[in-house]
Formats: sequence, C-alpha cells, structure tokens
Amino acid sequence: MKRNYDECVTKYSDSFVRVVLDPGYVSRIQNFVTELVEAKSKEDHHKIDSNKEVKRFTTGFLGEAALEKLFGIPIIDWTIVQKFLNKWTIFLFCSILFSSNQKEH
Repeated sequence: MKRNYDECVTKYSDSFVRVVLDPGYVSRIQNFVTELVEAKSKEDHHKIDSNKEVKRFTTGFLGEAALEKLFGIPIIDWTIVQKFLNKWTIFLFCSILFSSNQKEH
C-alpha cells in the first residue's frame, strides 16, 4: 500500500517543532549557494548535472540552518572547495607516492 503525504506527515504536523529562519541568514545561504554552484560548475561531474544544483544545495543548507537554530550549534561549512583531481592528477600523485616508497625500501 502506497502511503501519501497527508497520512505520513500532515496528520502528525501538530507535534512538529516550527523553526523560523532569519531572512538575513536565508539571504546569506542563497548568496553562498550561488557562489558554490558557480565554483562547482568547473568540475566535470557537475558539468553533466541536471541544472538543479541551486535547488538541491539551497534545500540542504536551509535544513542545516534549521538544525543550527534548533540545537544552537554551528553545522554549515561555509568554505568552497574545488576538486581538481582528474585522472592525470591522480596518476601523477600515485607515481610520486610509488616513487617515494621505492626509495624508502
């Protein structure tokens, strides 16, 4: 039997804790997501994405922001890290690692 939203969520909604985020914090998240998606667009696996990254990242960060507010602890990592590893970078790294291990033995 397939369950629906009303059966699984709405009927319990009176017991939910409502978390309201500050509009300034939501704006900060939206600006960060814009920068993040722009930076990530240079990575190969993001180039083939379905162009829904803004929505996915925003939803994720808003959820983390709600948890931050609910529990009073920092959760969001505001750093943008680009992954430039491609097969040649990995090959070079492994070659150097293998070479250095050979010298030690």
